[in-house]
Amino acid sequence: MKKFFRTAAPFIVPLGLLITAFFCQSRLEALSPGLKWLVGRLPYILFTAAAILSWRFNRSRAFFIVLVLAAGELFISAAPVLLHGNKSAISLVTTAAAMLIPINLLVFSLLKERGVFTVWGLMNTAFIVLQTGFVYYLLKSGSRVLTAINQWNMIPRDIKVPGQLPQLSLLIYIAVLAAMLIRFIATRSCPDAAAPGVLSAVFLAVSLNRGSLAIPVFFSAAGVIMIVSVIQDSYSMAFLDELTGLPSRRSLKYELMKLSGKYTIAMLDIDFFKKFNDTYGHDVGDQVLKMVAGCIKDVSGSGKPFRYGGEEFTVVFPNRTLKEALPFLEELRETVSKKGFVQRSADRPKNKPKNGRGKSGTGKQLFVTISIGAAEKNDRNRLPDEVIKAADKALYRAKKKGRNCVSR
Repeated sequence: MKKFFRTAAPFIVPLGLLITAFFCQSRLEALSPGLKWLVGRLPYILFTAAAILSWRFNRSRAFFIVLVLAAGELFISAAPVLLHGNKSAISLVTTAAAMLIPINLLVFSLLKERGVFTVWGLMNTAFIVLQTGFVYYLLKSGSRVLTAINQWNMIPRDIKVPGQLPQLSLLIYIAVLAAMLIRFIATRSCPDAAAPGVLSAVFLAVSLNRGSLAIPVFFSAAGVIMIVSVIQDSYSMAFLDELTGLPSRRSLKYELMKLSGKYTIAMLDIDFFKKFNDTYGHDVGDQVLKMVAGCIKDVSGSGKPFRYGGEEFTVVFPNRTLKEALPFLEELRETVSKKGFVQRSADRPKNKPKNGRGKSGTGKQLFVTISIGAAEKNDRNRLPDEVIKAADKALYRAKKKGRNCVSR
Protein backbone atom coordinates (compact mmCIF):
# COMPACT_ATOMS: atom_id res chain seq x y z
CA MET A 1 0.00 0.00 0.00
CA LYS A 2 2.84 2.38 0.87
CA LYS A 3 4.46 1.76 -2.53
CA PHE A 4 1.13 2.42 -4.27
CA PHE A 5 0.79 5.81 -2.59
CA ARG A 6 4.39 6.69 -3.47
CA THR A 7 3.65 5.92 -7.12
CA ALA A 8 0.32 7.77 -7.13
CA ALA A 9 1.49 10.84 -5.16
CA PRO A 10 3.05 12.70 -8.15
CA PHE A 11 -0.31 12.57 -9.97
CA ILE A 12 -2.38 14.05 -7.12
CA VAL A 13 -1.70 17.73 -7.93
CA PRO A 14 -2.25 17.42 -11.73
CA LEU A 15 -5.41 15.36 -11.22
CA GLY A 16 -6.76 17.81 -8.64
CA LEU A 17 -6.10 20.77 -10.94
CA LEU A 18 -7.79 19.06 -13.89
CA ILE A 19 -10.86 18.20 -11.83
CA THR A 20 -11.04 21.79 -10.55
CA ALA A 21 -10.68 23.20 -14.07
CA PHE A 22 -13.36 20.83 -15.36
CA PHE A 23 -15.92 22.00 -12.83
CA CYS A 24 -14.94 25.68 -13.14
CA GLN A 25 -14.90 26.10 -16.92
CA SER A 26 -18.66 25.74 -17.35
CA ARG A 27 -19.43 28.06 -14.42
CA LEU A 28 -17.28 30.97 -15.52
CA GLU A 29 -19.68 32.11 -18.23
CA ALA A 30 -21.65 34.03 -15.58
CA LEU A 31 -18.65 36.23 -14.75
CA SER A 32 -18.56 39.91 -15.62
CA PRO A 33 -16.82 40.91 -18.88
CA GLY A 34 -13.85 42.25 -16.91
CA LEU A 35 -13.32 38.98 -15.06
CA LYS A 36 -13.75 37.01 -18.29
CA TRP A 37 -11.01 39.16 -19.82
CA LEU A 38 -8.77 38.36 -16.85
CA VAL A 39 -9.46 34.61 -17.15
CA GLY A 40 -8.54 34.82 -20.83
CA ARG A 41 -5.16 36.39 -19.95
CA LEU A 42 -4.46 34.08 -17.00
CA PRO A 43 -2.66 31.39 -19.06
CA TYR A 44 -0.06 33.91 -20.25
CA ILE A 45 0.60 35.11 -16.70
CA LEU A 46 1.12 31.52 -15.57
CA PHE A 47 3.20 30.61 -18.63
CA THR A 48 5.44 33.62 -18.01
CA ALA A 49 5.95 32.58 -14.39
CA ALA A 50 6.67 28.99 -15.43
CA ALA A 51 9.14 30.12 -18.12
CA ILE A 52 11.02 32.37 -15.67
CA LEU A 53 11.24 29.58 -13.10
CA SER A 54 12.38 27.10 -15.76
CA TRP A 55 15.09 29.46 -16.98
CA ARG A 56 16.18 30.36 -13.44
CA PHE A 57 16.55 26.71 -12.39
CA ASN A 58 18.04 25.67 -15.75
CA ARG A 59 15.16 23.37 -16.67
CA SER A 60 15.25 23.83 -20.43
CA ARG A 61 12.84 20.96 -21.16
CA ALA A 62 10.18 22.63 -19.03
CA PHE A 63 10.91 26.00 -20.66
CA PHE A 64 10.23 24.73 -24.16
CA ILE A 65 7.15 22.79 -23.08
CA VAL A 66 5.80 26.06 -21.66
CA LEU A 67 6.70 27.80 -24.92
CA VAL A 68 4.75 25.17 -26.88
CA LEU A 69 1.73 25.63 -24.60
CA ALA A 70 1.88 29.42 -24.93
CA ALA A 71 2.18 29.25 -28.72
CA GLY A 72 -0.71 26.79 -28.96
CA GLU A 73 -3.02 28.78 -26.67
CA LEU A 74 -2.18 32.05 -28.40
CA PHE A 75 -2.76 30.60 -31.87
CA ILE A 76 -6.10 29.05 -30.89
CA SER A 77 -7.30 32.22 -29.16
CA ALA A 78 -6.15 34.49 -32.00
CA ALA A 79 -7.61 32.29 -34.74
CA PRO A 80 -11.03 34.05 -34.90
CA VAL A 81 -9.30 37.39 -35.53
CA LEU A 82 -6.60 36.10 -37.86
CA LEU A 83 -9.12 34.11 -39.93
CA HIS A 84 -11.86 36.76 -39.86
CA GLY A 85 -14.36 34.55 -38.09
CA ASN A 86 -14.21 31.73 -40.66
CA LYS A 87 -15.62 28.87 -38.53
CA SER A 88 -14.32 26.06 -40.73
CA ALA A 89 -10.81 27.51 -40.71
CA ILE A 90 -10.95 28.06 -36.95
CA SER A 91 -11.90 24.40 -36.56
CA LEU A 92 -8.82 23.46 -38.57
CA VAL A 93 -6.64 25.48 -36.17
CA THR A 94 -7.97 23.39 -33.29
CA THR A 95 -7.27 20.25 -35.33
CA ALA A 96 -3.64 21.32 -35.89
CA ALA A 97 -3.21 22.18 -32.21
CA ALA A 98 -4.70 18.85 -31.11
CA MET A 99 -2.06 17.04 -33.17
CA LEU A 100 1.04 19.19 -32.90
CA ILE A 101 0.95 20.09 -29.20
CA PRO A 102 0.98 16.45 -27.94
CA ILE A 103 3.80 15.56 -30.34
CA ASN A 104 5.83 18.58 -29.22
CA LEU A 105 5.20 17.80 -25.55
CA LEU A 106 6.55 14.29 -26.05
CA VAL A 107 9.58 15.46 -28.05
CA PHE A 108 10.62 18.10 -25.52
CA SER A 109 10.00 15.80 -22.55
CA LEU A 110 12.51 13.34 -24.06
CA LEU A 111 15.26 15.88 -24.73
CA LYS A 112 18.22 16.42 -22.43
CA GLU A 113 18.76 19.63 -20.48
CA ARG A 114 20.92 21.75 -22.81
CA GLY A 115 20.10 25.28 -21.75
CA VAL A 116 17.64 27.91 -22.95
CA PHE A 117 19.76 30.73 -24.39
CA THR A 118 22.14 28.49 -26.30
CA VAL A 119 22.43 27.49 -29.95
CA TRP A 120 20.44 24.36 -29.12
CA GLY A 121 17.82 26.47 -27.34
CA LEU A 122 17.50 28.88 -30.26
CA MET A 123 17.02 25.93 -32.60
CA ASN A 124 14.20 24.62 -30.40
CA THR A 125 12.55 28.05 -30.37
CA ALA A 126 12.83 28.29 -34.15
CA PHE A 127 11.31 24.81 -34.46
CA ILE A 128 8.23 25.91 -32.48
CA VAL A 129 7.85 29.18 -34.39
CA LEU A 130 8.20 27.46 -37.78
CA GLN A 131 5.42 25.01 -36.91
CA THR A 132 3.09 27.87 -36.04
CA GLY A 133 4.01 29.69 -39.23
CA PHE A 134 3.52 26.56 -41.33
CA VAL A 135 0.00 25.98 -39.97
CA TYR A 136 -0.88 29.62 -40.64
CA TYR A 137 0.45 29.26 -44.19
CA LEU A 138 -1.68 26.15 -44.78
CA LEU A 139 -4.78 28.00 -43.63
CA LYS A 140 -4.15 31.18 -45.65
CA SER A 141 -3.13 29.32 -48.81
CA GLY A 142 -6.30 27.25 -48.83
CA SER A 143 -4.44 23.94 -48.55
CA ARG A 144 -6.72 20.98 -47.89
CA VAL A 145 -4.17 19.06 -45.79
CA LEU A 146 -5.86 19.88 -42.49
CA THR A 147 -9.30 19.30 -44.01
CA ALA A 148 -8.23 15.83 -45.15
CA ILE A 149 -6.98 15.10 -41.62
CA ASN A 150 -10.30 16.27 -40.23
CA GLN A 151 -12.20 13.89 -42.51
CA TRP A 152 -9.84 10.88 -42.18
CA ASN A 153 -11.43 7.93 -40.41
CA MET A 154 -9.70 4.85 -39.13
CA ILE A 155 -12.24 3.63 -36.61
CA PRO A 156 -15.98 3.23 -37.35
CA ARG A 157 -17.81 6.57 -37.69
CA ASP A 158 -20.54 5.51 -35.27
CA ILE A 159 -17.93 5.57 -32.46
CA LYS A 160 -18.10 9.12 -31.14
CA VAL A 161 -14.83 10.95 -30.53
CA PRO A 162 -14.80 13.38 -27.54
CA GLY A 163 -15.57 16.92 -28.61
CA GLN A 164 -15.72 15.83 -32.26
CA LEU A 165 -11.96 15.85 -32.50
CA PRO A 166 -10.47 14.24 -35.61
CA GLN A 167 -9.74 10.58 -35.07
CA LEU A 168 -6.06 11.08 -35.89
CA SER A 169 -5.80 13.63 -33.06
CA LEU A 170 -7.33 11.19 -30.61
CA LEU A 171 -4.99 8.39 -31.70
CA ILE A 172 -1.97 10.70 -31.33
CA TYR A 173 -3.14 11.69 -27.84
CA ILE A 174 -3.51 8.04 -26.76
CA ALA A 175 -0.09 7.10 -28.17
CA VAL A 176 1.66 10.09 -26.56
CA LEU A 177 -0.08 9.50 -23.22
CA ALA A 178 1.03 5.85 -23.23
CA ALA A 179 4.62 6.89 -24.03
CA MET A 180 4.60 9.45 -21.21
CA LEU A 181 3.29 6.96 -18.67
CA ILE A 182 5.92 4.39 -19.69
CA ARG A 183 8.63 7.01 -19.32
CA PHE A 184 7.36 7.98 -15.87
CA ILE A 185 7.43 4.34 -14.76
CA ALA A 186 11.06 4.16 -15.94
CA THR A 187 12.28 7.45 -14.42
CA ARG A 188 9.84 8.34 -11.59
CA SER A 189 10.91 11.99 -12.04
CA CYS A 190 8.79 15.07 -11.30
CA PRO A 191 8.80 16.40 -14.91
CA ASP A 192 7.74 13.01 -16.28
CA ALA A 193 4.96 12.82 -13.67
CA ALA A 194 3.66 16.24 -14.75
CA ALA A 195 3.72 15.48 -18.50
CA PRO A 196 0.52 13.31 -18.59
CA GLY A 197 -1.34 16.00 -16.62
CA VAL A 198 -0.25 18.74 -19.02
CA LEU A 199 -1.20 16.58 -22.00
CA SER A 200 -4.63 15.85 -20.50
CA ALA A 201 -5.20 19.57 -19.86
CA VAL A 202 -4.46 20.31 -23.53
CA PHE A 203 -6.76 17.50 -24.66
CA LEU A 204 -9.63 18.82 -22.53
CA ALA A 205 -8.98 22.38 -23.71
CA VAL A 206 -9.33 21.53 -27.39
CA SER A 207 -12.10 18.95 -27.05
CA LEU A 208 -14.57 20.61 -24.64
CA ASN A 209 -16.86 23.52 -25.44
CA ARG A 210 -14.93 25.17 -28.21
CA GLY A 211 -15.21 28.94 -28.16
CA SER A 212 -15.90 29.09 -24.40
CA LEU A 213 -13.58 29.77 -21.48
CA ALA A 214 -12.59 26.10 -21.43
CA ILE A 215 -9.48 26.81 -23.49
CA PRO A 216 -7.89 29.43 -21.16
CA VAL A 217 -9.03 27.55 -18.04
CA PHE A 218 -7.46 24.24 -19.03
CA PHE A 219 -4.33 25.91 -20.39
CA SER A 220 -4.10 27.76 -17.07
CA ALA A 221 -4.27 24.38 -15.32
CA ALA A 222 -1.41 23.20 -17.55
CA GLY A 223 0.57 26.31 -16.57
CA VAL A 224 0.07 25.63 -12.85
CA ILE A 225 1.10 21.99 -13.34
CA MET A 226 4.32 23.17 -15.01
CA ILE A 227 5.06 25.64 -12.20
CA VAL A 228 4.54 22.94 -9.56
CA SER A 229 6.66 20.51 -11.58
CA VAL A 230 9.61 22.91 -11.84
CA ILE A 231 9.44 23.66 -8.10
CA GLN A 232 9.20 19.96 -7.22
CA ASP A 233 12.07 19.09 -9.56
CA SER A 234 14.25 21.83 -8.07
CA TYR A 235 13.36 20.65 -4.58
CA SER A 236 14.31 17.09 -5.51
CA MET A 237 17.69 18.23 -6.80
CA ALA A 238 18.35 20.15 -3.58
CA PHE A 239 16.96 17.76 -0.98
CA LEU A 240 16.89 14.25 -2.49
CA ASP A 241 19.84 11.99 -3.19
CA GLU A 242 20.01 11.39 -6.94
CA LEU A 243 21.20 7.77 -6.78
CA THR A 244 18.98 6.33 -4.06
CA GLY A 245 16.01 8.70 -4.07
CA LEU A 246 16.25 9.09 -0.30
CA PRO A 247 16.26 12.52 1.36
CA SER A 248 19.82 13.85 1.42
CA ARG A 249 22.02 15.09 4.23
CA ARG A 250 20.66 18.59 3.68
CA SER A 251 17.15 17.27 4.35
CA LEU A 252 18.44 15.59 7.51
CA LYS A 253 19.78 18.94 8.71
CA TYR A 254 16.32 20.50 8.48
CA GLU A 255 14.68 17.44 10.02
CA LEU A 256 16.98 17.67 13.03
CA MET A 257 15.96 21.31 13.52
CA LYS A 258 12.34 20.24 13.91
CA LEU A 259 12.96 17.55 16.53
CA SER A 260 11.66 18.05 20.05
CA GLY A 261 10.73 15.80 22.95
CA LYS A 262 11.96 12.24 22.80
CA TYR A 263 13.54 10.81 19.65
CA THR A 264 16.03 8.19 18.50
CA ILE A 265 18.60 8.45 15.72
CA ALA A 266 20.21 5.44 14.04
CA MET A 267 23.35 5.44 11.88
CA LEU A 268 23.64 2.60 9.35
CA ASP A 269 26.66 1.47 7.37
CA ILE A 270 27.00 -1.20 4.66
CA ASP A 271 29.53 -3.80 5.82
CA PHE A 272 32.75 -4.14 3.78
CA PHE A 273 31.36 -1.83 1.09
CA LYS A 274 34.79 -0.66 -0.13
CA LYS A 275 35.94 -4.26 -0.55
CA PHE A 276 32.66 -5.06 -2.33
CA ASN A 277 33.17 -2.09 -4.66
CA ASP A 278 36.76 -3.09 -5.44
CA THR A 279 35.72 -6.69 -6.15
CA TYR A 280 32.61 -6.17 -8.30
CA GLY A 281 32.99 -2.61 -9.58
CA HIS A 282 31.25 0.68 -8.93
CA ASP A 283 28.20 -0.17 -11.04
CA VAL A 284 27.41 -3.12 -8.81
CA GLY A 285 28.22 -0.92 -5.83
CA ASP A 286 25.55 1.53 -6.97
CA GLN A 287 23.10 -1.36 -7.24
CA VAL A 288 23.91 -2.29 -3.65
CA LEU A 289 23.28 1.27 -2.47
CA LYS A 290 19.94 1.35 -4.29
CA MET A 291 18.92 -2.03 -2.88
CA VAL A 292 19.79 -1.07 0.69
CA ALA A 293 18.10 2.33 0.26
CA GLY A 294 14.95 0.55 -0.95
CA CYS A 295 14.89 -1.49 2.26
CA ILE A 296 15.55 1.54 4.44
CA LYS A 297 12.81 3.47 2.66
CA ASP A 298 10.29 0.91 3.93
CA VAL A 299 11.52 0.96 7.53
CA SER A 300 8.72 0.50 10.07
CA GLY A 301 8.01 2.46 13.23
CA SER A 302 7.50 5.84 11.50
CA GLY A 303 11.23 6.03 10.89
CA LYS A 304 12.42 8.75 8.48
CA PRO A 305 15.34 7.56 6.31
CA PHE A 306 18.15 9.72 4.88
CA ARG A 307 21.34 9.11 2.94
CA TYR A 308 24.09 10.51 5.13
CA GLY A 309 26.88 10.09 2.59
CA GLY A 310 28.85 7.32 0.88
CA GLU A 311 27.59 3.99 2.23
CA GLU A 312 26.15 5.56 5.38
CA PHE A 313 22.46 6.11 6.05
CA THR A 314 20.49 7.68 8.87
CA VAL A 315 17.06 6.86 10.26
CA VAL A 316 15.30 9.27 12.61
CA PHE A 317 12.52 8.03 14.87
CA PRO A 318 10.59 11.04 16.20
CA ASN A 319 8.69 10.50 19.46
CA ARG A 320 10.29 7.08 20.05
CA THR A 321 12.69 5.98 22.74
CA LEU A 322 15.69 3.80 21.93
CA LYS A 323 13.92 0.77 23.41
CA GLU A 324 10.91 1.37 21.14
CA ALA A 325 13.06 1.86 18.01
CA LEU A 326 15.37 -1.15 18.41
CA PRO A 327 12.86 -3.81 17.19
CA PHE A 328 12.31 -1.85 13.96
CA LEU A 329 16.05 -1.51 13.40
CA GLU A 330 16.57 -5.21 14.01
CA GLU A 331 13.81 -5.97 11.50
CA LEU A 332 15.50 -3.68 8.97
CA ARG A 333 18.90 -5.31 9.51
CA GLU A 334 17.39 -8.76 8.91
CA THR A 335 15.53 -7.58 5.80
CA VAL A 336 18.73 -6.28 4.20
CA SER A 337 20.69 -9.44 5.05
CA LYS A 338 18.10 -11.63 3.32
CA LYS A 339 17.38 -9.35 0.36
CA GLY A 340 20.27 -10.02 -2.00
CA PHE A 341 20.31 -9.51 -5.76
CA VAL A 342 21.63 -11.25 -8.87
CA GLN A 343 24.73 -9.85 -10.51
CA ARG A 344 24.44 -10.04 -14.30
CA SER A 345 27.22 -12.14 -15.79
CA ALA A 346 29.41 -10.70 -18.54
CA ASP A 347 28.42 -13.35 -21.13
CA ARG A 348 24.69 -13.15 -20.47
CA PRO A 349 22.77 -12.08 -23.63
CA LYS A 350 21.15 -8.64 -23.46
CA ASN A 351 17.87 -9.95 -24.89
CA LYS A 352 15.93 -12.95 -23.71
CA PRO A 353 16.15 -15.89 -26.20
CA LYS A 354 13.04 -16.28 -28.39
CA ASN A 355 12.56 -19.90 -27.34
CA GLY A 356 12.55 -18.80 -23.68
CA ARG A 357 15.48 -21.11 -22.89
CA GLY A 358 18.89 -19.92 -21.94
CA LYS A 359 21.82 -20.93 -19.82
CA SER A 360 21.02 -21.37 -16.19
CA GLY A 361 23.15 -19.71 -13.55
CA THR A 362 23.95 -16.67 -15.73
CA GLY A 363 24.08 -14.43 -12.64
CA LYS A 364 25.73 -14.59 -9.25
CA GLN A 365 23.60 -14.21 -6.12
CA LEU A 366 25.10 -11.51 -3.90
CA PHE A 367 24.23 -10.56 -0.34
CA VAL A 368 25.24 -7.65 1.85
CA THR A 369 24.73 -6.83 5.51
CA ILE A 370 24.53 -3.60 7.47
CA SER A 371 25.71 -2.52 10.89
CA ILE A 372 23.53 -0.18 12.93
CA GLY A 373 24.26 2.09 15.84
CA ALA A 374 21.44 3.89 17.65
CA ALA A 375 21.14 6.50 20.38
CA GLU A 376 18.36 8.55 21.92
CA LYS A 377 18.02 12.01 23.36
CA ASN A 378 18.80 11.97 27.08
CA ASP A 379 20.42 14.04 29.78
CA ARG A 380 23.87 13.34 28.33
CA ASN A 381 22.94 13.91 24.69
CA ARG A 382 20.53 16.84 24.58
CA LEU A 383 21.16 18.17 21.08
CA PRO A 384 20.58 16.31 17.76
CA ASP A 385 24.26 16.59 16.82
CA GLU A 386 25.21 15.00 20.13
CA VAL A 387 22.71 12.18 19.56
CA ILE A 388 24.20 11.57 16.07
CA LYS A 389 27.71 11.39 17.56
CA ALA A 390 26.46 8.89 20.15
CA ALA A 391 24.84 6.84 17.36
CA ASP A 392 28.14 6.95 15.44
CA LYS A 393 29.97 5.55 18.46
CA ALA A 394 27.34 2.82 18.74
CA LEU A 395 27.86 2.03 15.05
CA TYR A 396 31.60 1.66 15.70
CA ARG A 397 30.81 -0.78 18.53
CA ALA A 398 28.56 -2.77 16.17
CA LYS A 399 31.47 -3.14 13.76
CA LYS A 400 33.79 -4.18 16.56
CA LYS A 401 31.29 -6.90 17.52
CA GLY A 402 31.58 -8.44 14.07
CA ARG A 403 29.15 -6.34 11.99
CA ASN A 404 25.63 -7.30 10.84
CA CYS A 405 24.17 -6.30 14.20
CA VAL A 406 22.45 -3.44 16.03
CA SER A 407 24.30 -1.72 18.86
CA ARG A 408 23.20 0.92 21.34
